[in-house]
Amino acid sequence: MNKQELLHMHSLFAEIKNYIVDELENQESNEDESVLCNAVDSKLISKYNSLNVKHTDIHKGKEAHKNAVLILATIVSQYIDYVELPAKKEKEVRQRLSDVQRVQQDD
Repeated sequence: MNKQELLHMHSLFAEIKNYIVDELENQESNEDESVLCNAVDSKLISKYNSLNVKHTDIHKGKEAHKNAVLILATIVSQYIDYVELPAKKEKEVRQRLSDVQRVQQDD
């Protein structure tokens, strides 16, 4: 992957990360607990910020942007898992309920 492609990916992932943080902070203001900490490892956000590499820093090296993209991809992945978790739990509960009903019918 060339540097221009990495810069483009970095830009896209940075925008997604900003959306995620905004979305979670909005949820957090409506709830008592820290939604951001439950959804995404805050150490990753700190690590990304400590890199001091923004998607607009075209003078920074390819490796720096690659590291930033990898961290951002992990943040996005954790958020996707967090968002899908309730649906997975609901599916598991429905499956268990179905199993119990099947057992009851067999008795």
